[in-house]
Amino acid sequence: MLLKNHHLLSDYLTGFLSRKKNGLDFETERVPLFKLGDINELTKDMFELGSLENSILGNIIYQKTNGNPYFIFEMLKDSYMRGDIHFDREIGIWLFDRDHLQTYEVYDNVVSTVLKKTISISEETQELLSYAACIGIEFDLKILLTITDMPLDLIKECISEALENQLIFSNDRRSQYLQYVEDEPIYFRFIHEKVRLSLFDRLLSEHQIQLSYEIGQYSINKLSSF
Repeated sequence: MLLKNHHLLSDYLTGFLSRKKNGLDFETERVPLFKLGDINELTKDMFELGSLENSILGNIIYQKTNGNPYFIFEMLKDSYMRGDIHFDREIGIWLFDRDHLQTYEVYDNVVSTVLKKTISISEETQELLSYAACIGIEFDLKILLTITDMPLDLIKECISEALENQLIFSNDRRSQYLQYVEDEPIYFRFIHEKVRLSLFDRLLSEHQIQLSYEIGQYSINKLSSF
């Protein structure tokens, strides 16, 4: 796939190659959520549609995926395999079935695949994500340090594994390097509520209650500090 202009993926690839060329240490490159404009650029480069058609396709993809890059590419792949997006060789252009794409359920097709990954990751990462699941759909490194006995380095390793397996994501560019600054938290989100609930359910009820208490105490102390 050729990405022209200054697409989001092109910018990340340029930065990735620059760091590699300069011998800098880096972890797996992680792309943030796509905005509608990013998706429109992506589909324009891929399919070379007219402005109206490209806008319609971009809006459908954005509505179905909320800009999650993993969901976007899974949707594009599945839609091509189903024939909802196809190349018409007779007239030499890409076409898409708007009605069929509107009925596509990205979560049913993708989340089931993601859920399988929750049992293939390390036990430490499963444990940490189960703690994070008690916090909610969104969490940060500081609260994980508070409610677990894990050292920061191990937490970073677990978060990195979860990111690489698309179980969680972050819009914070610092998450690429997991830079921890106490007063500047890095927030992460589970890829889907079903993933969070699956990990939450692995905790014993007694442990859930204890963690909920500790999280509540943390929140109260945080509020009282203002």
